[in-house]
This record gives sequence, structure tokens and C-alpha cells, in this order.
Amino acid sequence: MIHSPDRQMRIEPVTRPVRSRRAAWRPLAVLLLAHCVRGAALLHAQAEQAPPPAATVDKQPRKPEQEPVREVGGRLVISGGTVVVTANPDLPPRDSSIATKTDTPLIETPRSVSITSRDALEDRLTTNITDAHDYTTGFIPADDRGPAFVRGFSVGFYDVRRDGLRTYAWSIREPVAIERAQYLRGSAAVLYGDGSPGGLVNLVLKKPLPVRRTQVTASGGELDFGRVTADTTGPIDPRWRYRLVGAAEWLGNGIENTERRVSFLPMLSVDLSDAVTLHMDGELYHQRGRDYRHVVPVTPDTQRGDFSKIPWDLSIASPDEGWSGWNVSPGVRLDARLGQRSSAHVSARYTRIGGDLDLSGLVGVAADGRTLQRFAYREISTWQEYQSDAFVTTTTSTGRVEHRFVAGIEAGLSTTDSEIGVGAAAPLDMFAPVYTPTSAAPVLRPTQYDILRLGTYVQDQIRLNPSI
Repeated sequence: MIHSPDRQMRIEPVTRPVRSRRAAWRPLAVLLLAHCVRGAALLHAQAEQAPPPAATVDKQPRKPEQEPVREVGGRLVISGGTVVVTANPDLPPRDSSIATKTDTPLIETPRSVSITSRDALEDRLTTNITDAHDYTTGFIPADDRGPAFVRGFSVGFYDVRRDGLRTYAWSIREPVAIERAQYLRGSAAVLYGDGSPGGLVNLVLKKPLPVRRTQVTASGGELDFGRVTADTTGPIDPRWRYRLVGAAEWLGNGIENTERRVSFLPMLSVDLSDAVTLHMDGELYHQRGRDYRHVVPVTPDTQRGDFSKIPWDLSIASPDEGWSGWNVSPGVRLDARLGQRSSAHVSARYTRIGGDLDLSGLVGVAADGRTLQRFAYREISTWQEYQSDAFVTTTTSTGRVEHRFVAGIEAGLSTTDSEIGVGAAAPLDMFAPVYTPTSAAPVLRPTQYDILRLGTYVQDQIRLNPSI
């Protein structure tokens, strides 16, 4: 007997003489047919019980008229509506506004753009912006505070933007508050004014979400490294949302660096109406440490790449020397929908950064091969940035051609007030260092300048639309 879920089948033996080879295989053919019938019945039953397949990522449903999550002008816009996921959340973002000011698919962006998503930042355990540069094509990190080299040009502090606005990135931008890092290779003067012809970096900050979420992390490692972060967000009521992000990090790198940095970023968003969203955020940041920069003396051995004779814990600066920096950066943004095909966006940010540096630097090595000639450096500086950006977008059609217009104005003011002094410092024995107090503090000389920027821009994105 052959048993199946819904029937029984009996196979009778062959009693007549076998006349051909084909007749001898008939019992086996009947047996195989029975198995096929049973398998087909099982598959049919499973198909009736299985739920319908989900829509694939490539065939995304049409976006709602009021999108709860958008990116405009290099910044995220999140309303209090229900978040509708239309793609695999593990995939990197497919749209970006860094090159066009509007949410444009990367495949339709006529520029070289790369995006490092939040998941990628967490997977790489990034502790500063340079960690994100390491995996970006064409970007060569130059400093752990953000600058890099791109296409042979330097991307400096002013080329590291935050939410599309120009800031002075002297301090290390805390990556725990970044939703994604965007990289634009090539000149961006059409939309962003003066800057490096190599490209720019835009750090898209997180925004308050209409759902509750809290994340706390802690990590540690060698050289007394430790780091803790916290991120909590959620609704206050149907119109108001909040987000609080904080981080603390400390490091001892083998030469009593005692580096410390603390960041706190509060955020608040409110839906003034179904079409208008107001977002406010701020940043409080402080850092300090012993050595501003570590250098290796130039000797015949080090020029050949042999550093074995240099003490690994060599410090040019004295234990009582160090540096500190802080910044405060409040910002505001208003996004409004003007009908079904137009919108207006206004944003502004003020950044104030203070730095106090008191350290010694290396001049060179004396003829004896062990005495280091040093200089004393003293700096007290304050940087201020006022930056604003306002633009409107609209979409229209002329025949079979669709146009998306962007027109705006960007204004900014940069001020610097510095006192800098350079003087002689006592020599230092590389193999038996004895740090003596500085005989006299360098004479500080003031340096001040103000730079005002004002520019307008107009852009037309053209798309052929055969459906019209």
C-alpha cells in the first residue's frame, strides 16, 4: 500500500508474461506517477495556506502625498505621520539631495555622490568623522576632525557641512548624532558658493521620530580607551517630538594624553500644520587633552622607515601643557509644502567655537642625534559662524519634459578673533626627557577678520516623461 494524505492506492502485480522491455517497467512507472500525484497535492495545499508574497524592493508602492520622511537641502524632514517603509531598511539610501537640493535618486544624479548610512557607521564602530572617510572612494583623510584630500585638492574645515549649512569644523563632530554622511566629489560652487574644487562632505543629523526609541552603548579597549553613548527619541504629543543624543569618550594613548570629549545634542520638532514642520536643535561640545599633535623626529633611521630607536612613549610637550576646545551650535529649520508640486525651506545656524592651546612643537634634532630643539606655541581663538539658506522648489511640465526648479539665496558671516604667539622652548633629551617650565610665555599678537558671503542660485532638473 502507498499512503497519501487523502487517498489510498493499491498496485496489483503483473501476472501475464512479459512480452517487451516497456511492459516490464509499467509497475515502476505507476509508482513514480503516484509519488508525483502525492507531491502535487502537498504543494497545492501549502500554496493555499501560504500568505501572498510581499512586494519586492524594486516594485515600491507609490509614495503618499505627505511623505513622513524626506531629504531636502541635505537635511532630513520628518513629520508626525505614520512612517511607511517601502524598501529593505538594510539597504543604503538610494536618494540624496546633496547635489541637487531636492530628494533625487542617485541613479539620476549627474554628479559623483557617495553615502555612508547609519548602519555602516555603526558597523565600523566610528568614533570620529575620519572613520567614515576611510571607506569612501577618493577621500583620503587628513585629520581626525574631518578634513581630507579629494581629487588632489584639500577639503578643509569649511567644506565639512552639517545639515547642508556651512560650519567651521574645528571640533570633532560626534558621529553618534549623524544619520548619514554624504560625499560629493567635484566642485559644488553652483549650489554652495566658495569651497574646495575637490568636493564637500555633508553630515546629516538625526531628527526626532514619532515613535519611541532608546539606545545606549558602551565600549572600551587598549590604551585606556572608553566610550559611552545614549540616544533617545519619541513623541511628546501628536504634534511635538523630541530627541536627546549624548556621548562621552576618553583616551590615554601611552604618553599620558588624558584626552576627553563630551557632546550633548538636544532636538525638538513640531508640526505647525499638516504642511509645515519646524525643527530646532543644538550642540554643546567640550574637549581637552595634553598633546595637540604627536610627531616623530627626522633622523637617518626614520627616513629609511626604521623607528625602532625612537622611544614609543616620546612626547614633545610637557606634562603641564595641553589644549582645550568647546563649541555651541543652535540651529532652526522651517519646511512648508506649497501645494502638491511646490515647497519652501528656510534654515539658519549659529556656531561659536573656542580654542585654547598651550604646547610645545618640534623644530628638529641636534647634531648629537638625541637633543630635540623645540618651540613654544600659544593660541587663544574664537570662531563664529552665522549661516542661512532659503530656497523654493516647484515641479512643472512643458509637453513631454518635466522640470524641477530650485531657486534660493544663501548668506553667511564668518568671524575670527585670535591671539597667537610663538617663542623658544627648552631643548629636550629624546632618550631621557626632563621637562622644565617655560622660561617666558610667547608674546601674543591679535589676528581678526570678518568674511561676509552672499549668493543666489537657480537650478532646473529636466526629465523626459513619455507618459504625458
